[in-house]
Amino acid sequence: MDPPRVESALRWQHPPPHIHMPTDAEPHDPSPGQDTAREPDAQSDRLPTPSDSWLTETVADPCDVMPRRDGPCDVTDMDGRPSSEPHADVPETPGPAIERDRTLLLALTRMRLLSLTQIHARLFAGLDRAVASRTAKRLQRQGWISVWEDPIARGGRPRYFLPTTKGLQWALSELQGHVIGSAAERIVALMAPNPKRRPLVLVPGERPAFLAHQREINHLLTAYEGHERMRILWASSWDRPFPSSVRGIAMPQPDYVLVAQVDGQARLVFGEHDRGQESLAHFTSAKVERYSELADLPGFTESVLGFRSFSLWVTVTDTKTRQPGRRLAVLMEAARRGGLGSVARFSLSGWVHGYGESPVWLPASTAPASDSHSISGHRAAGTHLVGAWEKMSPPDDGQVGGASGSPGDLIGP
Repeated sequence: MDPPRVESALRWQHPPPHIHMPTDAEPHDPSPGQDTAREPDAQSDRLPTPSDSWLTETVADPCDVMPRRDGPCDVTDMDGRPSSEPHADVPETPGPAIERDRTLLLALTRMRLLSLTQIHARLFAGLDRAVASRTAKRLQRQGWISVWEDPIARGGRPRYFLPTTKGLQWALSELQGHVIGSAAERIVALMAPNPKRRPLVLVPGERPAFLAHQREINHLLTAYEGHERMRILWASSWDRPFPSSVRGIAMPQPDYVLVAQVDGQARLVFGEHDRGQESLAHFTSAKVERYSELADLPGFTESVLGFRSFSLWVTVTDTKTRQPGRRLAVLMEAARRGGLGSVARFSLSGWVHGYGESPVWLPASTAPASDSHSISGHRAAGTHLVGAWEKMSPPDDGQVGGASGSPGDLIGP
């Protein structure tokens, strides 16, 4: 019997197989020397706790802030499993009365924030945009969500909606209840924030540095929702979702986490979305090394995450040099050298949006035959492209770097 499916917080009804990626106007890209992936997020929605004490300390080098979160952390109970007990000090709050409103609030909680364009595309496909607007405004009047306007120079003022403290308290409890008994239960228990956390607050008239990155991540999750082969049990794009370390193991901080049912089997996916702003050294130390270590510890990942293995999906869109094909090749080489050949696969984000479930992924165990940003150029050059769940061949150098030692056990049926 399939595990219970979590009510989709990404859509109100199934979107078409090929989803057009909505775009919100963006005034400009970060300056060439700016490394946005390393900036401390002054508007983080994480509530400082004893295990996150680094958040309250003065940091001399902002590059050490994200995603490095090394420090003392104890998130497990006596048998080594993350505790999923509800927070007894948080009073139960009846949720929104209308099912459509509840679905939207759950989506906002999982995705941190959504624009009205995204809400309409994700949850109200095929319906008039006014329906999405009325639903959001009703939740706002009732105090479940707040609204923020993007102060762009041209193209109007796109509105973004995000949950309030009241909304988070209900939605986080509801989401944890939905995954009980499912394959996602253990990992959600590990990620779940304190329901009393402070909500994400955006300053009127100030555009946060993380906004473009967050918006693009949520676009990707919408694209995956259109895949017919997988049934999503959990999808979230929380900021720094894991504790800094668990039992002495430094945890990666994926941009998004997916748990999907594929061909009758539950799969775990960590997603990283690269905009070309992060240095190669930081990508290697904060991501490649941490994922590689995690992949070599199947017993640890099974007890902590509920899965013996995982897949790593890396999408690239180079906003710095406008050469995403070259950026893709550089990151793939770093992953291959770091032992992620059988775990990671890479793609340009435009390919993921434009070609659905077609083979658009490059296994990290191989090297691209072209640095073109065109998928036709890669096909013509002989680049090895695979589907999202297709098995990958072992790397030529014998470096498996995977939890079970068998690439087929990691990705694909």
